[in-house]
Amino acid sequence: MNAYPIKMTYHVCSYYFGERLIPDLLGERVAPDGVVAETWEISDYKDTTGRVTNGEYAGKTLHDLVTGFPEELVREGWSGPHFPLLEKVLDASHMLPVHLHPDDETAQKKHGEPHGKTEAWHILWAAEEATILAGIKEGLTREELFEAFKVQDYDAVMPRHPVRAGDTVYVPGGIIHTAHPECCLTLSNVGDPVRIEYSGGTERLEWAESCVLPAAIGEVRVIPEGEASLISCYVPDLERDVISPLREAGYSDEEIRGQINV
Repeated sequence: MNAYPIKMTYHVCSYYFGERLIPDLLGERVAPDGVVAETWEISDYKDTTGRVTNGEYAGKTLHDLVTGFPEELVREGWSGPHFPLLEKVLDASHMLPVHLHPDDETAQKKHGEPHGKTEAWHILWAAEEATILAGIKEGLTREELFEAFKVQDYDAVMPRHPVRAGDTVYVPGGIIHTAHPECCLTLSNVGDPVRIEYSGGTERLEWAESCVLPAAIGEVRVIPEGEASLISCYVPDLERDVISPLREAGYSDEEIRGQINV
């Protein structure tokens, strides 16, 4: 694989909970008239897989690269069937529907899907009194949950948390809700342009652009051309990056298991 910062097309969703904040706040983005609730910046989900727009692989889909270069793109020893990250920009101008994503075990047993869905929400902009609902309050029966959801009284059973710009909220599957040297990394630019320097050359990442840095790209330097603001995502090594640090911090295996559904 010729590893370089890979840019691609994004997919637009016009769900009812959005308005026009995404095209308005992220500049002159190509988007249809009307509601733009989500843009899927990095996606290999079914028919929404992004198409590469730059470099040697221009015209190919992200899924083409996943199937052709799984270890060079994602991580040594990794194999699909799909790119492990789905990165979106959401406009939550109105309340999103309450929903529950499965963990890996439930997804495989009940839905025939290879993976569940763990989410992390990074708040770029927020109204003064913005909040999220996530999780379930303790001590509730199945019947109490059913009745509350039936009448849409979510505050009766779900904790409400205030959020502000800059916050990140981690939502594991099963909850209602510098380049890493060994695995792929996604970069989304929400600030001034940056230059990405790597062994094969230089790529410029403009405001509101995203890219994938393949695992095989090697050392990468990100050089801002002003005030940079980048969102970076990667799939952690569960044992090394999550479990071991928690053990070192004094958490028991039972406490860790309860939080990450190991």
